[in-house]
Amino acid sequence: DPATARGRVRLLMPDLLAATLAPHLLLRFAAQAPGLDLDIAAPGPNPLEALERDDADAVVGVIDEAPAGIRRRLLYQDRLVTLMRTGHPATAGRLTLARFLALEHMTVSVTGVGRAPLDEVLARLGHVRRVKLRVPNFFAAVEIAVRSDLVMTLPSSLVHTESARGRLAARRPPLDLGRFAMSLVWHARHQDAPRHVWLRRAIVAAATDRPPRAP
Repeated sequence: DPATARGRVRLLMPDLLAATLAPHLLLRFAAQAPGLDLDIAAPGPNPLEALERDDADAVVGVIDEAPAGIRRRLLYQDRLVTLMRTGHPATAGRLTLARFLALEHMTVSVTGVGRAPLDEVLARLGHVRRVKLRVPNFFAAVEIAVRSDLVMTLPSSLVHTESARGRLAARRPPLDLGRFAMSLVWHARHQDAPRHVWLRRAIVAAATDRPPRAP
């Protein structure tokens, strides 16, 4: 019974998702499960292992494939945009690939390992960009971008956060990066556990911004 449930729920997600998802999720906690508390932590390099160890109840992020024992549900799709401070010289005129590659870039590495998807696409086309700075979270990137000429190609949802609104200009990247899926994943052993079923429904509702309903 959510109305009488007590304890803590632990979710793993990047700071951008925490900023956009947690306010809506907390509304559902307040309306339906006021006795539950919420912990949100960075996913780290191996978030699925945390599910295996029961160190987290669920993970939200870009997870394209779920291995055996892990269940996945699509929450929404997003796209990448190139962001820079308002008034940046690159906001004038068309952002061609040549202009894009001539800029100094910043990227967010949530896990701290591997190349960004954009760099994989560029490598397949025989191009490379200069990544002058890597940071571990999105809102550090915003604060650095608004005080420098570094540009970053990140999820479009970042543009709509309070931290970025009015401070960053968005441009379409000069190459086709497609869309990517933001997913909710959990361990299969909790598939039918009532507490986990309620939690997953609350996360899906928060991600689609449906209004909370009292129990």
